[in-house]
Amino acid sequence: MRHVIMLVCLLALGRQASAQDAPAAKETGKASLEGNVVREPTGEPLKKAIVELIAENQEEGGNYTATSNQEGRFRIANIQPGRYKLFGERPGYIEVDKHRRRSQGVSLSLEPGQELKDEVLHLLAAAIVTGRVLDEDGDPVPGAEVIVWRQTFAYGGRRFETAGSTQTNDLGEYRVGGLLAGKYYLSASAPVNFQSIVPAQNIFDEAGTKFPDTTYVTTYYPGAMERAQAAVLDLHPGDETPVSFSLIRTHAAHLRGSIVGFDAGMKALVMLRSQDTQAIVIASEVDKHGKFDIPHVPPGSYALITTIQIEGETRSGLMQVEVADSDIEGLRLSHSPVATVRGKIHSKNGDTSSAPYVSLRHIDGAEDYSEAFTIAGEGGVPSLPVSRAKSDGSFELKNVTPGIYEVEVSGNSQSAGDSFVESVTVGSKEFVESGLPVNGGNILVDVSLASGAGIVEGSATNEKKEPVANAVVVAVPEVKYRKRKSYYQKATTDQLGRFKLRGLQPGNYTVFAWEMLEEEQNLDPDFLKKFEDQGTPIKVEKGSRQTIALKVIPAAADPP
Repeated sequence: MRHVIMLVCLLALGRQASAQDAPAAKETGKASLEGNVVREPTGEPLKKAIVELIAENQEEGGNYTATSNQEGRFRIANIQPGRYKLFGERPGYIEVDKHRRRSQGVSLSLEPGQELKDEVLHLLAAAIVTGRVLDEDGDPVPGAEVIVWRQTFAYGGRRFETAGSTQTNDLGEYRVGGLLAGKYYLSASAPVNFQSIVPAQNIFDEAGTKFPDTTYVTTYYPGAMERAQAAVLDLHPGDETPVSFSLIRTHAAHLRGSIVGFDAGMKALVMLRSQDTQAIVIASEVDKHGKFDIPHVPPGSYALITTIQIEGETRSGLMQVEVADSDIEGLRLSHSPVATVRGKIHSKNGDTSSAPYVSLRHIDGAEDYSEAFTIAGEGGVPSLPVSRAKSDGSFELKNVTPGIYEVEVSGNSQSAGDSFVESVTVGSKEFVESGLPVNGGNILVDVSLASGAGIVEGSATNEKKEPVANAVVVAVPEVKYRKRKSYYQKATTDQLGRFKLRGLQPGNYTVFAWEMLEEEQNLDPDFLKKFEDQGTPIKVEKGSRQTIALKVIPAAADPP
């Protein structure tokens, strides 16, 4: 009987293998895609990689998946024609481009009946950093937070963001994987413990001298209190880099003060946020007289944030504080009411269902500390300045801190991509150009969407006039709008060097094509200055559609 069962299983497996090896039946008008997944830098075939083909326009195309076989081959059949992004994934690997930099996917255009072959996806083994976090005596620090930082770009310049993080185990050990080869910084912070949440006791030595207040601080490898003095980690593909270091203990300060205009019955919380990491690091209760005392504050630059609830209304305040190794007394925190912004989206075609999200973005460089509202809203859940619009176009944004904002409306449909915010009015005043001023209270806003956002399409070629696939094309607005995210548009060229930029608001732009662009690098003003004369200036009118030819700015030399 066992032999019969084995024979049936073998026959079934044989039929399954034949079905996989045979070309899939092709539907009329559909496209197909074949290719390879290879391991970088050797070019060896990589099996068991998941290949995903995602339509740029979900209303017209679909999503497809395949798995690479023993030879690294994959095939996807019966694809709806259109523009797609192709991705490759496998645990322990990162998809990269030909320059071995992180890939944002491969852009492809598929025509009816087209059989696209020999597409290649490149996967690079991820880097790993591992080690131990110790105290000043060389003992392990369990539960320490270890963060791997990388430098990236944002509006107004460079910033640091988390590339990976973890916590140490009971032996003080950590391991962070999934990192693209490159340059990073490493930090470790002591876990929240009894010392950081209970007011310090007055401890004296035998001579009656009070011991100084000390605390562990966020420490950057190899032993720096500031990121500027940290060592750069140069991580390589597939390498496991051992990095162990000790936390620094240093003099700490008390921050004491009071909240202006505090009355009994108010609920209040005072928080301290590091300007270096942007994390809320210490919180303090406020007593019945509005006084607060934050102990164990290490030296550094901080934002001191207060949130208060008065009869259901939330107020906020912010103060910049520089902390050395001595106590700071007599701080006085004032506060102003946060706003509720309500409104309605109006569309010229009467359809607001394609624009379901309304958000506010600072354009005045003001500090955004909405995430600090831990006592605002039910259950203590923070309320951020983003809202899902109802079917009639109405929306509500709570706990909006003072500042000047751009009103952004977004959606996933094709019609949403062809619309733009044409006007933002409060009463009879228009704020689409200047930005919406917010300083507490209830603000009633009318937002008008106009169809006919500009379209720019064309091709990108190199110096030999050859089409460049997967180049990054960016429409950069004129200087006065360069803090407005909605004015930027980005696309990548397909396998024939073709691109299409949609959703351009009327105005003047410069269009660039880079062979390689690191994420949001085009938002860095210093970076843009290097290439201002290599872009193509255009003027976008409402409802305009134009075609341009771009010369691709070549990538820098490949990393070693």
